[in-house]
Amino acid sequence: MKRYYTPMFLLLFFALAARINNALALDYYEKINSIVVTASPDKKQFIIERGAEDGIEVGDVATFYFNDIVIATAVAIALRNDLSEWVLYRSMRPQYLVENTPLHFVSIYGSQKPHIENLQYWQKKSILLQMYKEIKSRYIDEEKRKEFESRKLLYEKYQLQTYQGLEFPAMGVTFNAAPISFRSPNNERTMSYGVELKNLNQEKYVYAGQYKYSTLSYTYNANRDKYSISNYASNQTLDRKDLWREQYDYTSLLQYKQERTGVYYPTYYQIDIGPIGIKRNFLPTEKIPTLTLAYLPLLQIYSADKREVENTYYYRYTRQKGIYWRHCLLLNIKAQLSERFSLEDAFSWKPLHDFIHSKVDIKDSDLKNTLLLKYEIYPNISLSYANTLTWDIRKKKNLQAASTEWENSFYIFYTMNFGGDDSKREVNKD
Repeated sequence: MKRYYTPMFLLLFFALAARINNALALDYYEKINSIVVTASPDKKQFIIERGAEDGIEVGDVATFYFNDIVIATAVAIALRNDLSEWVLYRSMRPQYLVENTPLHFVSIYGSQKPHIENLQYWQKKSILLQMYKEIKSRYIDEEKRKEFESRKLLYEKYQLQTYQGLEFPAMGVTFNAAPISFRSPNNERTMSYGVELKNLNQEKYVYAGQYKYSTLSYTYNANRDKYSISNYASNQTLDRKDLWREQYDYTSLLQYKQERTGVYYPTYYQIDIGPIGIKRNFLPTEKIPTLTLAYLPLLQIYSADKREVENTYYYRYTRQKGIYWRHCLLLNIKAQLSERFSLEDAFSWKPLHDFIHSKVDIKDSDLKNTLLLKYEIYPNISLSYANTLTWDIRKKKNLQAASTEWENSFYIFYTMNFGGDDSKREVNKD
């Protein structure tokens, strides 16, 4: 009788997320979007268009981000209903603190909040109190606000930064682990670990790389023999942006996959090379910040063990190799369900091109779809549930194995950003 693990583990997953959220409620609040109104020449004080009506109080400490890049930690020293002034406590990248820059911030509470000794000194130097009338006269109107919000969404979609002040490339690194995974049709237990790399500030080129290692355990035959095998996979893309009107990019693809599957470790590996293709970037919205569609001609190198029956108790495997030409269609979409919940879907379809008959063979296709439901605990820590469907007819032809596989996984993600000019980091001690 088949067992279905998904509903129970979904309940456990969301129960764990809720428990962690309650435990951290005193130390974490939601991200608040804002815009820099003005800043002092030395970048030690700046004003944003969020104020007392947004729950900010004098003495609050917050970490400020631009496109998930940490800019600074600052202290609120003066307030109006719709404006607040902040002084830097620790500055990482002050070049972002310029007029009309979209950013977001997260308040620091509890044991993580630093002790501020010189708050009254900075309150006396408040440029908000001195220049309030001037600031109000050139306050950003609603139309410009919408324009800046749209720019912010575009920056988030491309995951890059175009300001000239950042001297070195910035790299975002995401580590992930899936200690709980089940793969059908045999309910095999898997564990996987991986890392994702993305550059954050290249003006023309956007690189993304994913690397994954997983182990698989399964039981075979009446003797209940147990086997443990390893799989490797990598996926790398490089985009040349702004081909036309910021909506089309050049894109290239390199994928490698090696798996051990079936009885007595028959193996196969696959290399996909897409030297150049076209990617369409659809305009983002608040609910759908990412929607892309790409096409690439693909060269595929494939090698697999083919299972042949010698007799009732013995199988023989022969190595099958081939080079194929495929069409590759990639669809990526991200939906922001709420402040902390997001839904992502990555779909790839690779039908074979039959040169002999001059047609596309849809029956001989590689198909993969990954649906990811993510819950953000902190800006850099999240839990997620992933459902992955793969279909490959060659597994049935070569190994007499199921051509369709489902995998349910529960991931933990941790993200770090590197790069930029950190030499300007400072702490106000006056």
